[in-house]
Amino acid sequence: MKFLRLTALIVGTSLSGQNYLGKVDPILYEKGNDWLPIFVRMEDQLVLKAGDYERISEFRSQKPRSQNREEVLSLLRKKAQDSFAKLRDKIDEMNGKGQLRGLRKFWIVNGFACRARLPTIESLAREKEISYVYFDRFAFDSDTSLPMSGRKINRLGKVLRLWNEPAPLPDKREDIPWNVSEIGAVRAWKDENATGLGVTVAVIDSGILPTPSLVRALAKNPAEELNGKDDDGNGLIDDLFGYDFRSNTGYVLDDSKTTSHGSSCSGIIAGRVS
Repeated sequence: MKFLRLTALIVGTSLSGQNYLGKVDPILYEKGNDWLPIFVRMEDQLVLKAGDYERISEFRSQKPRSQNREEVLSLLRKKAQDSFAKLRDKIDEMNGKGQLRGLRKFWIVNGFACRARLPTIESLAREKEISYVYFDRFAFDSDTSLPMSGRKINRLGKVLRLWNEPAPLPDKREDIPWNVSEIGAVRAWKDENATGLGVTVAVIDSGILPTPSLVRALAKNPAEELNGKDDDGNGLIDDLFGYDFRSNTGYVLDDSKTTSHGSSCSGIIAGRVS
């Protein structure tokens, strides 16, 4: 598991009286009239201002964690869907004119990322649904999702077939290593009835070795198939089990022969009995 000199001054001066100018990251005016990587933050956020997080936490403190998780995820997704729906016509028009590139939608932070030129950025900033347009300092040189090579498709295909094989979880825990017992983990699991079932953990690391104990623990994107296409419309091709943002492919396997930091971390988090 990796952008207007004289022109900018003229544009900035001519638009200085517009209130939407304060919604555009100033560094964008220093990058030249090029395709700029941006993140567009929507106005409707679950946590919008100081104190919101504490207020929400207090409000939800008496509810079970599983209920909070389900409700908050649903609310975050709905906010993102509703905000994007209000801008759908404008975004479709911009896409039709070739004014946006590589658009990707996000829902934990309600917004979307893409590349655009300054006039388009300013046009977006005029919309009341948009809170701010940031220069994406962490964007990679290429924002186009790519299909995998034949070798990688075959290798990931084997992982998919293994993942699809029935593999029920054991009824009881295997022998607990002494170091895990020593830190009181077994007691914590018992007291809190913590099994980990239903919890999804995102791991940002080197990828995994396709061992049965790790493959069976993978969370699969239910709306994606291994077919060289972006089935779920999120801008990522074949992101069945995650995504490699450096190679811009859905290949999340580690090609190392014996050592893999990503496998070590993933095994600690969710490794299954094999």
